[in-house]
Amino acid sequence: MCQTLGVTLAALTTLMCMATAGMDRDVVVPASGLIGGTVRLPCDTSPPSPHNPLLLTVWFKDHLQDPIYSYDVREDIQAFGKHWYDDLNLGGRAFFGGENKSSFLSIENLKDSDRGAYRCRVDFKQAPSRIYKLSLEVVVLPSRVVILTKSGNSLEDDRYSEGSDLRLICTVTGGRPTPRISWMANATELASTKVNHNKDGTISSILDFGPVSRSHHGMQFICSVSNTNLSTPSTAAGVLKLKLLPLVVSIDSPHEPLAANGNYSLSCTSYGSYPPAVLSWWLDATKISEQDSEVSVLHNSNTTNSILNFIPNIGDTGKFLKCRAENLEMSASQIEDSWNLDINYIPAVRLTLGPTLDADKIKEGDDVYFECNIDAKPAIYKTSWWFNGAELRQNVREGIIMGNQSLVLQHLTRDNTGTYSCQATNTIGKGRSKPRQLDIKYKPICSLDQKKIYGVARGEVVSINCSVSANPGKDLVFRWTFNNTSELANIQDTRFSQNGTMSRLIYSPYHELDYGTILCWAANELGEQEEPCTYHIIPAGPPEPPLNCNINISKKHNLDIYCDPGFDGGLPQEFSMTLYLAKDNKIITNKTSILPSFIVQGLQKNHSVIYRVHLRSFNSKGKSDIIVLPDIVLDGEVAELNGPITRAAQEGNSDNAVKTSNAIAELQEFDTRNEPESPLVSILCGVVSAIVVVFIVIAVTMRIRCGRMTAETTWRKECSSESSFEISPNSPDLLVKNVAAPAYDYQFQSIFPVAKTALPSSRFCQSATLPKKFNRTSHYSMDSLLTLHGLPPPPTAPLERLPTPELDTLLPPPAGFYTLPRLRRSVSGATLTPTGQSKDPALRCVRFLQDAPHSQSVSSIEHIRRSNSHVESIV
Repeated sequence: MCQTLGVTLAALTTLMCMATAGMDRDVVVPASGLIGGTVRLPCDTSPPSPHNPLLLTVWFKDHLQDPIYSYDVREDIQAFGKHWYDDLNLGGRAFFGGENKSSFLSIENLKDSDRGAYRCRVDFKQAPSRIYKLSLEVVVLPSRVVILTKSGNSLEDDRYSEGSDLRLICTVTGGRPTPRISWMANATELASTKVNHNKDGTISSILDFGPVSRSHHGMQFICSVSNTNLSTPSTAAGVLKLKLLPLVVSIDSPHEPLAANGNYSLSCTSYGSYPPAVLSWWLDATKISEQDSEVSVLHNSNTTNSILNFIPNIGDTGKFLKCRAENLEMSASQIEDSWNLDINYIPAVRLTLGPTLDADKIKEGDDVYFECNIDAKPAIYKTSWWFNGAELRQNVREGIIMGNQSLVLQHLTRDNTGTYSCQATNTIGKGRSKPRQLDIKYKPICSLDQKKIYGVARGEVVSINCSVSANPGKDLVFRWTFNNTSELANIQDTRFSQNGTMSRLIYSPYHELDYGTILCWAANELGEQEEPCTYHIIPAGPPEPPLNCNINISKKHNLDIYCDPGFDGGLPQEFSMTLYLAKDNKIITNKTSILPSFIVQGLQKNHSVIYRVHLRSFNSKGKSDIIVLPDIVLDGEVAELNGPITRAAQEGNSDNAVKTSNAIAELQEFDTRNEPESPLVSILCGVVSAIVVVFIVIAVTMRIRCGRMTAETTWRKECSSESSFEISPNSPDLLVKNVAAPAYDYQFQSIFPVAKTALPSSRFCQSATLPKKFNRTSHYSMDSLLTLHGLPPPPTAPLERLPTPELDTLLPPPAGFYTLPRLRRSVSGATLTPTGQSKDPALRCVRFLQDAPHSQSVSSIEHIRRSNSHVESIV
C-alpha cells in the first residue's frame, strides 16, 4: 500500500513538472517503484478543446518501435475504449486508468526487467499528438544489515572492560540504488568514521566510539540503512555489555545478638556487578553450604540478593559471618561484608556431686552436696533444683539446703534415692542438666503390702514369702525364726529358699504349738535389718463381716454401697450383697464381688418402695454373719444422698426405717434370672431353725444343772482340772470334749502340762489355750460369773491379778478348738448374734458338743486375743 501511494505521488509530481515545463517534449520524468510492488506512470490525456477529444493513447518502452500497451476510443468516443497489451513485455500486469490529467499506466508486481525509459503518445481528433517521456527505476532494498565488533563477533557476544576502546562495523548487503548508512546510540545520532565498498558488493560503515565506561553499560547502538523513501530504513541494533566489578555488598539484616539454635533468615545484597555477582556465605574461613541459601537476581539489573537460613550455635560466638560477592569473569573482583556474631544461649547446665564424695558409698545418714556448673549468656536470674521430675523447695528442718549454685542434703534416708537435676533460667530460656542418679545404700527393710496373717489348717501347707527392699540388693542373707508362747527357735536353712530379695518358707502346722509368729531377717553388706518382717500363723476360719458401710443414692437412680472389709480369717475372702423388698422379703438382686462395694442401677420414680440390704463375707472356711443395713425408703423426687449410715441406725436404736430426702425409686426390672434363688436356701433355713431349737433345749437343761451346783468346794474341784482335746471329723476345728482316752489316732494335749484331776466339771471353766500361770484359781473361775447372776459365791482367797499377755507372746488357738463364746457385739451397724449361742451369760460355761452345729469360727487377731483372755475379761 505504501509503495502504491509513493508511486502515485511521484506521478502527480511528474505531471506538475510537465505542466510547468510548458509541455516540453524533451523533459524526462523520473519514476520509481519497489521491486515486487506497483508503480503508476503518469500521462496527461486532457484534450486541448472539447472539439478535439482523445482518440488513442499508446505506450512505448526504450527504443522499441512497437507499442507495449494501447488505449483506443476511436470507434465510439462515448464508449469505454479498448485496451491492448504486449504479452512479451508487461503482459497482464499493466492497466491504463484515470482520465485527463490523472491518467496513468499502472504496472503491478514490478520486476527488475521493468526498469527503463517509457514514452506515452496521446492522439486527439484534430489536434496534434502529445508525447511524454518517463524513466522508471525499480528499487531493490538491502537484504542484510549486521553490526559486528572489530573481533568479528556480535556486540552482545563480546564483553568489554571499563576503559576499553569500542569499534563497531555495520555491514550492508544488496540494495539499489546504493544505500545510505547512519549510526545512533540511545536515540543520539553519531557520525561514522568511514564507509567502505567491499569487493563482494557489500558496504561497510565503521564507528570508532572510543573508551567505554560504566555509564555506557547497556547502551544500544543502531545502524540504519536506507536507499528510498518508498519504505522505512533497514536497521541492526546491539547492546553494549561491559564486565563490571561489584560495587557494594551488604548484609541487610540487623546486627543484633542471635539466640543459639534459633532459626534466622539473613539477607545479603550486592550492586554494580555484570554479569550479576555470585554471592557466598562464610563463617570465618569456612564456606557455608549453598543448600542453606537462596539466591535471586533482579530482572534486567545488576543487583543480586541472597537469603541464608542460619542456625547459630554456642560455638559461633565471636566468629565472623561474611557475605562475599564476586564477578566470576573478572579476576580480583571479590568484595565482602562481615558481621561479628554475638550469640546468646540458654544456660548450659552440668550437675556434679561434691568432689570429696564417692557416689558408690553413700548410705543412709550421710550428708551430700551437689554443685551446679552453669554457662549462660546473658547471665541467669534464677536457679532451681528438681528431684524425680518435681521441683525441690528449701526445707532446713528436713535437711534440704539450697545455695546459689549448690544443694546440700543432710541425714539422707532411702527416700532421697532418685534423680536430681539443676535448672537455670535467663532471658533466652531455661536449661536443665542431665539427671544425676543418687543411689543411697541402706539395710534391708520389709517390703510394703505383704501378707502378714496366714490362716492355715492343721496339715495344710502354706508358702510364706518374705520380701525385702535393700540397697545393695544382691547377695542377701536371710534367716527365719519361729516364736510361740513356749519357745523361740531358728528355722533351718533347708526349710526356706531365696530368689533375689525374696525368701520363701514352706510351712505346715501339725500341732497347736506350731501356730505362732514367724520372723524373717535379711542382711546385706551394710548389716542386718533392724526390724524383722513378722508373719502370724493362725488357724484358718471364716471371715468377719464388712465394716463402716455407706449408702449413696444419686439423681441418676443408682444405689451405691461401699464398706470396709473385715478380717479375712487368714484366707482370701469375697463379699455378697442381697437387695430385698422390705415388704415381702422378695429378692430383687444379689451380687458377689472381691471388694465390699456394690452398685445397683435401674431405679425409677414410681410409688414408694422400702429396700433392705444384707451383706456378708465368705472364704473357703465359711461365711461371716449377715449384717442388715437400715431400710432404705425412697419417695417422690430423687436428690443426692451421700454419707455413712447414722450411728443410731447402725446400733438399731431407730424404730423407723431410715428415710432420706431421695425420690422413691424402684428397679426397672426385678429380673433375678441371672441369680436364681437356690432351693438349698430353704433347706438351709430349716436346718438352722432346727439347730436353734436344739440349742435352746440344751441351754435350758444346762442352766438347770448349773443352778444345782452351790457348793464352793464342788466349783473349785470342777475348775481345777485340765481339759483334753480331740479333732472332730466333721470340722477342721478342735472341739473340747471330756474323754478319758483318745478316740482318734492323733490327740493333742495341753500346751502347758498341769496336774490332772478327776473332776469332770473342769472342762466348763478352764481354757486350754492359756498357760497354766494365766489360768485363774477359784477366785477367777466361773464362780464369779455365777455371782453376777445371783448365785451364792464361794469363799475366795485374794490373789494378785496377772497382766494380760500381748498377742505376740500368746499362742493362738489351733484349728479345731473353740474357746468360750464371746459377748454380743455390733458390727457395721448390724447386731451380730451367732446362731445357736444363748444370750444368757450363765450358759457361757457350757461346752459345745461334738455333734452340735455351730455358726462361726474364730478368724481374726482380735478374735484370738479375745479368745485367749476371755476367762480374764469375764470376772
